[in-house]
Amino acid sequence: MSPEERWHEAALAGALALVCPERFGGLRLIAPAGPVRDAWLKAFIDLAGTNRTPVYVPASVTERQLSGGLAIARSVASGKAEREIGLLERASERLLIVNMAERLGAQSAALIAASMDETLPSDRATFCTILLDEGETLEEAPPSILTERLAFQPDLRNLPIRTGGPFLISGEDVKDATRRFPNVSIREDYLEAIVATTASLGIRSMRMPLFCASAAKAVAALNGSDDVVLDDLSLACRLVLPIREDVAQQPSERQNEEPPPPPPSNEESSEDQSEQDSGDSVQELSLRDLEDMLIDAVQTQAGMSLHRNGKGRPDRRNSGIAGRSGAYAISLDRGRPDRAMRRQLGRGRIDLLTTLRTAVPLQNLRNRSTNRSGLYIRASDIRMKQFRRRKQSSVIFVVDASGSSAMNRLSEAKGAATQLLSDCYARRDLVSLISFRGTASELVLPPTRSLVRARRGLSDIPGGGGTPLPDALATAYRLALSEDARGRTPFLVFLSDGRGNIALDGSPDKQAVIAQTKALARQIKSMAIDGLFFDISKRGDRRAEALADDLGAAYHFLPIAKADAVSRLVRDRIGRA
Repeated sequence: MSPEERWHEAALAGALALVCPERFGGLRLIAPAGPVRDAWLKAFIDLAGTNRTPVYVPASVTERQLSGGLAIARSVASGKAEREIGLLERASERLLIVNMAERLGAQSAALIAASMDETLPSDRATFCTILLDEGETLEEAPPSILTERLAFQPDLRNLPIRTGGPFLISGEDVKDATRRFPNVSIREDYLEAIVATTASLGIRSMRMPLFCASAAKAVAALNGSDDVVLDDLSLACRLVLPIREDVAQQPSERQNEEPPPPPPSNEESSEDQSEQDSGDSVQELSLRDLEDMLIDAVQTQAGMSLHRNGKGRPDRRNSGIAGRSGAYAISLDRGRPDRAMRRQLGRGRIDLLTTLRTAVPLQNLRNRSTNRSGLYIRASDIRMKQFRRRKQSSVIFVVDASGSSAMNRLSEAKGAATQLLSDCYARRDLVSLISFRGTASELVLPPTRSLVRARRGLSDIPGGGGTPLPDALATAYRLALSEDARGRTPFLVFLSDGRGNIALDGSPDKQAVIAQTKALARQIKSMAIDGLFFDISKRGDRRAEALADDLGAAYHFLPIAKADAVSRLVRDRIGRA
């Protein structure tokens, strides 16, 4: 898809969100700050019109700023409770634009979601929510409690800076579509096809079929029609479904299913074919045909947005298979400010403003009970500051030291490890190395940040012999568990051909090796440990690719491993380049 086509589809998503904001919720605009995003946002605000002026919400917004509450300064000055209007109330019938939505706190996101979920029409949010998402990895995505309530998520990443221009849809078109939307009808078999498509794509949320059906009706309304045709339905599914992380998983194969029986012949039905001459009535499609068409449309669009490696497998950071590299941890002393919490006094700092907000509404009651005046703060009012910081990454190299080419693989792994250590000292990340040969694996280099220690520990490692792959996986699993318990984020890097021949007990039992390898790999995958698997065989091996799948690691065919290539891919993968 060309940049212009991607731009116009993003413009169409914005127009559809404005047709019925209470039905679609809004949209999440995935784009870095820059001229492309600014051009889209300006055109979108112009399309919304003067009646829907934007209310901007910073990522650091507090719960009181969103929902309003007691205005402390005015209340103290006037001597009576003064209420402050929150941003959610100000945004009524307008646009609610959340800047840097990937940093939005969970509590703030929950308040916005609660406004969107009010059951009474008079209380339901009537604003159109726009999340500006600048995140580069899945860990930096906006809270899912909000993204799952937004029908559209256009992606403007990697577009040329000159891409842009006015939307081809005018404000009058949106107003006409809004008036027409409630009267647009959609066929029952189309609804069944939408549900079947989302089920085949592994999407569990029931909001997705509703979004698709509503989007198809909105597309038809923009086209000036009162009936949804197949093109409207296909376009709606393409706009709503491909950006969902669940869609990165391929649907189940159908080759083994029996084809549906042919419809019974009816000679009389062939007499009136001249009437089938418009829209999607040229040929009546079965539910299976409709489903296949919608899946094809979705996967065509999804394939454009997924970053793929050399073997065509979606990259985990962009495919929705969330690893834990770059995870965040709560700290009491350093990091980005997070929501203040009620904690026991001791380590940490008191959040004075939040403490006052908690205590002030209770002062009248406390003054009456004690017959005194003044500000009384109790231990239950005290809120402590807490911060969010990125956890250390602990890169664990697992290197096959068996066979004749072991020394070459070991030298490249050593080079990659020392390169990572040399440029990650400021980030205080750690590197370790496990080699396996003969009948067992060995932790050659424990997790360290010291470049001198790494060079000393990696100076002389023997090679050759058998391939105890299950023992290497068990050692890597134990080390990853240990690093996780220390508050670090383990990241596994495998250099192997995936062909083990020594079982855990040291015997050359091939069946035991296969069973143990698969079981241990799936156990590692269950921890959601991110990783890379470098297939260092000469021609590539399906067993290595299958092992990478079992591990949940990204597969790379690298017959001639180079230290700089390995270290660069690791840095890119953990998002620390």
